[in-house]
Amino acid sequence: MTEDWFGGAIKRPGPAWKAGYTVFGRTSQKTGVVDHSAEGPLEATLGVLDSWRTASWHFTNDGLALYQHYPITDVCWHAGFEANKKCVGVENTGRKDEPLTESQYLHLLALHRWLKSVGVLTVCERRVDLWEHNEWMATDCPSGRIPWDRLIADLKEKDMTDGEVKQTIKELLGFGPDTPDKEVIRDMKKVRFQGLIVTEAVGLALVGKDWKRVREIMDFFNLGR
Repeated sequence: MTEDWFGGAIKRPGPAWKAGYTVFGRTSQKTGVVDHSAEGPLEATLGVLDSWRTASWHFTNDGLALYQHYPITDVCWHAGFEANKKCVGVENTGRKDEPLTESQYLHLLALHRWLKSVGVLTVCERRVDLWEHNEWMATDCPSGRIPWDRLIADLKEKDMTDGEVKQTIKELLGFGPDTPDKEVIRDMKKVRFQGLIVTEAVGLALVGKDWKRVREIMDFFNLGR
């Protein structure tokens, strides 16, 4: 595993003491993901993270943004002793039985694609490396909120080529497929200098695709963070 922090998430650290086990250590190799339902809004969810309650997790997916609280190698306290050692924990805000918003789903997919790229996810199958909280301990979380069939199908979709990513970026920015790269680069830089973070805007629009490819193309455009 070469990366511990997801470039598509906002870094928002949680309390340092909420990671690791005294007898086991702070870090472990992760081989799966547990998707939770926070069953509350962002402010309340982060309030639990910051409180003295013995609960912590790696990511919070609010739909408007994705936040990362700990490096994925850290052992967080979200689904029981064994699950905490083996799995990355993701909290999805919202009400019980309320489906994820489309933006939440796209953020979740982007995160899972990245976890696949760094070796956390290898099979992308339920109860093998994709889990819900109630499959590790007695709880109704996340009560059917995760669209597993869609997520797994998208995770197993063939990665985009460099050319396909370039063309998609052009289309998102309103260019025709035959527009020279130099014109796209020039206009992207203009937008960036007007105060918009183009890497995030394009990245969010492409979250259902391959983040590694997106980063490569953004490097090509010389628009890295």
